[in-house]
Amino acid sequence: MDEYGNTEFKDLVGEILDHVDIFPKDKENPSEIILTTRSGKKFKIYHSQDCCEHVFLESVQGEWKELIGQTINEVSNLEKDASDEEQYNHATRTILKFKADYDTVITKWYGSSNGYYSESVNIRELKGEDLV
Repeated sequence: MDEYGNTEFKDLVGEILDHVDIFPKDKENPSEIILTTRSGKKFKIYHSQDCCEHVFLESVQGEWKELIGQTINEVSNLEKDASDEEQYNHATRTILKFKADYDTVITKWYGSSNGYYSESVNIRELKGEDLV
């Protein structure tokens, strides 16, 4: 956690992955991943929607099922500007890499807005009423 009590991606390091859910399951471009760890913690990876932006999970490289039972050793977060110079809108690609003992999963997210709103991907540990 950072100094404000916010969850950071590095908070996953050292956790053993137990279960993965991607939501919504019926959409072509999901917008949320829930990681459950053996210690009972649940982490939500998502975009905190503000107003006029759209962020979704574009692709996954690797198999989440291969990380089940493994310790997460590294999580990296890379954001790149993906704006088209001929458009007035702004776009961001976020690449999250989850490296475990023997396997790696890379998620690629795409976000677009008018340039005023954030297109970042967030992580939050779910607690209390979030778990219902």
